[in-house]
Amino acid sequence: MKKLFLEALCLVSLSGALPAQDIKDIASYQINVSRDLWYNSANTAGLALGQTGQWRNLSLGYGLQQGSFTDSWQAKSQNGFSLNGDMLMNLGGFKLKAGVNAERNSLEQCMYNTSVYDVAWDMPFYVAMNTDERFPLTKSSADIDIAAASPLLLDGALAVGLEAKAICRAASRAEDIVSNYSSFGYEIAPSVTYSITEDNILGLALRFSHLPAQSTVTTYDNSEIGVVFLQGLGSYSARWAGGVIALKPLEYSTDMRAVALEYNHLGEKSEWLLEISLDKGSTTVEEQSGGRATGRVDRFITGASIQGLFGENRSRKLNLDFRYNLNYWLNGSTAFAQNSIIDADLRYTVYTGVDVKPAYDFVLGAGLDFFSLNSTRYTPDGSLKNLSMLPYAFLGKNTRIGTAGSLLLRLDVGYRFSANTAYAYTGENATTNYIVNYMFDDEVDYLKAYYIRTTAMASYTHRLSEKLAAYARVDGGYNRPMNGNGNRVAAALSIGLMF
Repeated sequence: MKKLFLEALCLVSLSGALPAQDIKDIASYQINVSRDLWYNSANTAGLALGQTGQWRNLSLGYGLQQGSFTDSWQAKSQNGFSLNGDMLMNLGGFKLKAGVNAERNSLEQCMYNTSVYDVAWDMPFYVAMNTDERFPLTKSSADIDIAAASPLLLDGALAVGLEAKAICRAASRAEDIVSNYSSFGYEIAPSVTYSITEDNILGLALRFSHLPAQSTVTTYDNSEIGVVFLQGLGSYSARWAGGVIALKPLEYSTDMRAVALEYNHLGEKSEWLLEISLDKGSTTVEEQSGGRATGRVDRFITGASIQGLFGENRSRKLNLDFRYNLNYWLNGSTAFAQNSIIDADLRYTVYTGVDVKPAYDFVLGAGLDFFSLNSTRYTPDGSLKNLSMLPYAFLGKNTRIGTAGSLLLRLDVGYRFSANTAYAYTGENATTNYIVNYMFDDEVDYLKAYYIRTTAMASYTHRLSEKLAAYARVDGGYNRPMNGNGNRVAAALSIGLMF
């Protein structure tokens, strides 16, 4: 993991020796990213078509979260450090994009999950505690993303691109039960764009990913402690951590293949980008040495997004994102459950003051998040449903301070509604099944909650020279249920350089 950090830092450092445009503050950075439609797509080749200014950004941060209002298997509190960096630059006619994100977090008062980095709704096979015990975990992650787009070829009609990612995850627990999770994978994404006319451009992007992982669950002194290998919606097989018949290491392997098609239209006073994608893949889990803990998830994920820029100086933006994940849970070759997840977001953003400066005076807008979950299991029967909507609004103000400073303030407020939330399980001993009656029942209480979501941000940027600016940023968040107990507070502080 350290090697990944050093490679990313060297990449960012080398770019600083190249000619750069004027340093931008945080507001300039935000509006540049927002206006480059291809930058926000799956197609790297489209970077060759953008007129976005160059930037290089590197920051260090510390964040914390506290509160019981969260998923039943998440930590009640956590804190940790992060390193983040990204850049977009021109080099010899090529557009280069790179990013690094690394985190290390200490989690306290975790429950249930003790074998995977994150619990996902489309992956039911993992090891959990079958008690109300709370325990600490340590999590680390590192992602490096490097992409390049060629100069425009064939009289400006053609561009090709390539993106590569390295993805690293690790999690560990070191108490009575000792668990370790580690994963190192990659993604490769070639792409191309072709201009059929000056105002109409087509794009094609492919993506191939391989994400293997290993998880071990043992005990500190090899004594036997009961755990469960979950098999979806409350069903599980009882196992042991430690001892003679201990659960053996679990091998996970996720492979995905994806294709995305884009259509970009340039109008006199507007620009639109439509993207449609299809992902197909699976995750398998196998217990080593012929163990009986196995499972597989097959996924078919359909996505669609629309980005639109319009208005004077392209000061208004519309975003619509939709993602449908249909997956099947299998034991061997037999599917025993079907799960569908819909995520969608509609957002409208307005910038003011973009005609007189490279940043903006105000940013304001509104949006709607939509989420739907529908899981059905057969033999034993089980089901889980949830439907939620979260309308929200935001307002930000960017203020110049003297000739070298700028202060950016932003507030986001939303209210989440939930409907049709229900959970049922008819397996044997359902009335005494701890996973059913505590983990899933608690999660249903969380899913059906109505709550206020509030986030706030303040950042100050100071230009140190023509090629260097420093900034400090504070983020905060607060979630409060209206029909339940508890809350969730988050805060983060980061300092960074733009050069």
